[in-house]
Amino acid sequence: MASMEFIEPLLLPIMVALPDAAIASSDREWGTLRHLYVAPISRARLLATKLGALAVVTAIATLFVLTAGLLAGVAIYGWHPFHIVGAPNLTDGETATRVLSATG
Repeated sequence: MASMEFIEPLLLPIMVALPDAAIASSDREWGTLRHLYVAPISRARLLATKLGALAVVTAIATLFVLTAGLLAGVAIYGWHPFHIVGAPNLTDGETATRVLSATG
């Protein structure tokens, strides 16, 4: 959790902004404009598909950062039961549920 707190403000904006900018602005390089000239689509459909692609890339980048933080934490500290002071240890299932709800 500590590595996620450290990595998120530094890497996530960069990891999301670079592919998102490429998706949003590289129609000419990818040859998309030629297809649009031959079989034009509406502006709303084009923007909706670009927004969908941006959402997928953003989700993948976010999951990559979370996975990298988890792997780095396990490599450095090992896998131990999550402990809350004054409470019993959480099971693996309860811990996974809490981590997923916090990242959601």
